Amino acid sequence: MDVPEPIVEGLLLFQAQAALFKLTERALLASGLSAPQMLLLGALYWDGRALVPRRMRNTLVVEAQSLTGLIDRLEEGGWAKRLKHPKDRRKIRVQITPKGRSKYEEAAAHSDKTAETYFKALTAGERNQLRTALMKLRGGAYPLLDLRHDAAYPPVG
Repeated sequence: MDVPEPIVEGLLLFQAQAALFKLTERALLASGLSAPQMLLLGALYWDGRALVPRRMRNTLVVEAQSLTGLIDRLEEGGWAKRLKHPKDRRKIRVQITPKGRSKYEEAAAHSDKTAETYFKALTAGERNQLRTALMKLRGGAYPLLDLRHDAAYPPVG
């Protein structure tokens, strides 16, 4: 019996992502960061400004309660801090601290090497095709999750 193509493609995508996640987690062991913590620090680092939780959810594709726990752990480590929202006191923003910037740079030295090794299996052209295809998949899935792909890191385009 033939396995339907969407199941094969979905499983292959899951396995490729899971392998990258595991390799990244191993690379980050020495830094004391988990992959989700690294992704959140990276979003704060590369965006360069304090972010509202909604923007972080768009980037990490996590539920609000999971994001709260991640922010708590980054705050406990002194790597990020919560700020009051300037227009709505019921809301917060999260900003990377100088200690968090240093932590991200330290951890990125390990995880970047892992990503470079992982993606060496593809040519530059294949990487561009993959990026285009992944952005299309993200763009199609985000509305189903009530997320905005145009408000996620990395940016569209």
